[in-house]
Amino acid sequence: MFRKLIKEQLLLEADEVRFKFKMDIPEDIRKIQKVFKSKGKDLYLVGGSVRDALLSKAPKDWDLATDATPDEVIQMLKVESFITNIIETGKSFGVINALTDNDEYEIATFRSESGYEDSRRPSNVEFSDIATDVMRRDLTINALFYDLDTNEVVDLVGGVEDLKNGIVKTVGEPSERFEEDKLRVLRAIRFAARFGSSVDDKIDKLLSVGIDLSMISGERIRDEFIKGIKTSKSTTNFLSMLDKYKLFDAIFPNMSINKNFIES
Repeated sequence: MFRKLIKEQLLLEADEVRFKFKMDIPEDIRKIQKVFKSKGKDLYLVGGSVRDALLSKAPKDWDLATDATPDEVIQMLKVESFITNIIETGKSFGVINALTDNDEYEIATFRSESGYEDSRRPSNVEFSDIATDVMRRDLTINALFYDLDTNEVVDLVGGVEDLKNGIVKTVGEPSERFEEDKLRVLRAIRFAARFGSSVDDKIDKLLSVGIDLSMISGERIRDEFIKGIKTSKSTTNFLSMLDKYKLFDAIFPNMSINKNFIES
């Protein structure tokens, strides 16, 4: 059952909705947020943690987004005693990982991306703002932010309404989002199966024509397929959608698939 959302709802612009929402935030994140606020920087939760909280499910991952640059994130956190390590591996993509005694938190700078040469990683990253950042994300239901300063859900793409209705849509045009990372095709189907629904008309039309997943590694395809099996309301529905869009050739190449699917 979708949790009741309307609490002091404010329609700020035609494309931005904010409303108060109570989330149980880990103490470490509140400490990080306090540091950012003291330096005049914004900090938001983004993605799966916000989506799952709205569905009254316990979040598993706590991804953060900010207007601070990676260098600023490092400078702010490296002097904090509760931060045990800072990983800079993703710095060129605007991502810093901060470790505490309790967990690891990914902190990403708002950014735009272009030049997806391998259908996964961008060759050009430019730091931006929240309105620009949201447009690089995959599905509307995964593009929700939570303002840690005001305790508000921030929806720039209609994700709350899609979540309420169980509709799986891309942020912007499906062809553009899938071209950036072809694995998003399987993610869209996985989330549709999780809701017990189907993908929206634009995604359906694109996938019905056919899409090449040959550039995706077997490991990424395997992991996404297993997630789909584990999280779907109906394994038969999930497998039937993969069959409908002729994706078994990418998942199980050169194998004959028994189409007598079972709920298991």
